[in-house]
Amino acid sequence: MLNHDIIAKIDMKSPSVWLATWFGCGLLKPAPGTWGTLGALPFGVALLYLGGWPVLLVMSAVVFAIGIYVSKVFDKMVGGHDSSAIVIDEVAGVWIALLPAFLTGPLYMTAFYVLLAFI
Repeated sequence: MLNHDIIAKIDMKSPSVWLATWFGCGLLKPAPGTWGTLGALPFGVALLYLGGWPVLLVMSAVVFAIGIYVSKVFDKMVGGHDSSAIVIDEVAGVWIALLPAFLTGPLYMTAFYVLLAFI
């Protein structure tokens, strides 16, 4: 189910919208934060396997910094503050939560660790 109230106020062509909502995950109802976290997990796991924990750590910081800007742009569009559709903070958060799982070694990173990071 989509959040049509917010969709009516935003410019779907704006990269800020796509990043703030993490490619539309934040526009899903109910629990947009949960959808944002689920949408971020595959990217985080891929970053871990492709570049290891240093890449994921750097990308978490990059997403955090970009998130500050795109969140402000998004809030301006909807005319509010801290919209529930903004889930880029969940992206940075779950990526940081994945770091300890990988530090045990990439061969030991299992679905259990990913589930633990999600929770």
